[in-house]
Amino acid sequence: MANHSNYSGSNISVLSHQIDGPAILDLAKKFAGHVRRQYPEAKVEEAHGESLTVAVKGLEDQISKGVAAKLNAQGQVHRYLHRLLLKVGDLEAKFKIERHIQTELSSNYESLQFAYIFFRAVTSALGNDVVISLDKLYEKSKYLSSIYTFLKFLDDHADQLYQFETPLGRITKQSIEAQVRELDKSVGSRSMQHYRDSIAAHTANQYFYSVVRNISETEALLTEDVEGLIETAKRILANYYLVLNGENFNFDNSGVAGVSEVFDRLKRVSQ
Repeated sequence: MANHSNYSGSNISVLSHQIDGPAILDLAKKFAGHVRRQYPEAKVEEAHGESLTVAVKGLEDQISKGVAAKLNAQGQVHRYLHRLLLKVGDLEAKFKIERHIQTELSSNYESLQFAYIFFRAVTSALGNDVVISLDKLYEKSKYLSSIYTFLKFLDDHADQLYQFETPLGRITKQSIEAQVRELDKSVGSRSMQHYRDSIAAHTANQYFYSVVRNISETEALLTEDVEGLIETAKRILANYYLVLNGENFNFDNSGVAGVSEVFDRLKRVSQ
């Protein structure tokens, strides 16, 4: 906890840039609230600059550097987590759209036959995107889109985080290590490695994807594997969001419902 008596008369600026979009501006506003909770005697304001960074004035040089280092680390964690949350939400939306199109093509083939090739191309592109994105999300690499990389980044800054009291407990190096071990056991993640270079959508059976190479029954990627991996990623990231923000994150996939309307209109046109 900060020794608030040392920060009276100080100024802390939370920076953001409109070029990064309205979501980042909202994130900066929320982060400024977290800064105020940590330093209630300081004057905290929002200003223009590199998004989710801070500038500290009105304190001794050494203290300013310490406060800035701590808050900048927190800002980087919040921005990194926000980026991954949006990526997983986008991935889930693509998965749901792909599944919806496949279902429509299977149950309404005759009425949609005039555009069948188009929809097969769309589902193939969406499906490939889902698998490749999931593969990167679960890969132990330096990809910024990898949950493992995020957990390593979180571990590096665990002692600098401002956290809310929740039933999930606090984020510690030990809890992050436990999360990594759980991630290693994710069902379906190993199957992703077989689908990086040659993947194609498959609609005839229970497999979410079939590949040109020979893949055994035990190695094949099932639709339920993809669903499970997406849900695991959502749960992990949403839990960290709750602890760091004191509220739940809403994965908004309301736009997916528009796919049904598109197909309803197409079926009416083809009649």
